[in-house]
Amino acid sequence: MRPRSHRPAESGDVDLARPRALRLLGAVAAPTTLLAALLYFFGHQQAHHFYRYFGVEQTLLDLSTEYYLSRSVEGLYLPLAYGSAGVLLALWTYRLLRARLSDAAWRVLLQVAAPVAVVTGLTMVGWALAAAADPEPVIHLVGLPGLALAAGVLLVVSASRLRTAADRTGVRRPPAGATAEWVAVFALVSLGLFWAVGDYSAAAGRSRAQRQEAVLPLLPEAALFSAEGLALPESVPRVECSDSAYQYRYDGLRLVVQSSGQLLLLPSDWTPGAEAFVLPRTDSTRLQFSSAPERSPRC
Repeated sequence: MRPRSHRPAESGDVDLARPRALRLLGAVAAPTTLLAALLYFFGHQQAHHFYRYFGVEQTLLDLSTEYYLSRSVEGLYLPLAYGSAGVLLALWTYRLLRARLSDAAWRVLLQVAAPVAVVTGLTMVGWALAAAADPEPVIHLVGLPGLALAAGVLLVVSASRLRTAADRTGVRRPPAGATAEWVAVFALVSLGLFWAVGDYSAAAGRSRAQRQEAVLPLLPEAALFSAEGLALPESVPRVECSDSAYQYRYDGLRLVVQSSGQLLLLPSDWTPGAEAFVLPRTDSTRLQFSSAPERSPRC
């Protein structure tokens, strides 16, 4: 009977765990699932900070998943484009250098670049952790701490793998240990991305709210008719309509959004700190719009 041969472990043995880890990650959180989660999270956070600027709790509006996703696409297409372009540039640079350099020159380059990448990556991760412990000094650096965490982890892992490949040596690790390593890398990178997206979405929501405030006077004026008197402040002009099914008319309003039977209305001269109105859309109310505010709507 022919005895089995036992060959020494090489760096390729460790790499065998990579497909196993990727299959595991694909079963738990596929890239498309992660992207969808990022888009929904961005849309939800952006909406939260948008309506918070007007002093409104977004849960009152019962916004739909489609609303969150549409808002996320609007705000994330530039970061996604820049991120994708950066990844492509890095891959093309890697392929160009690998094709142009000899094996000896490539090994020398890796021996120099790998330690620099490791130190840079560890510095970025350390800075991100310091920012998490005390975010006040970096509050103006929107999204950078999260990106530093994700990019730092990727730099350390990539440098380690390239250096191992260049030396053609490696420390043998159990497949379970290598799988756990890749799962941890995926988790840290995902956390960094969610962190960055959360910061960016908050800033995008506030910026969008400020733009909405600036164009309020340009929006069509909404006259709110109601069969019963509403508890609106005296600053909102009210006209009594005695010969109509709707007894009261409120002028000088602007409709921001209608969602799930709820209306968000703002005065045309709204300023931060002023009141916003969330009213249910019922059979006893109706809206009439006019692009010429100087023309008062009839009862």
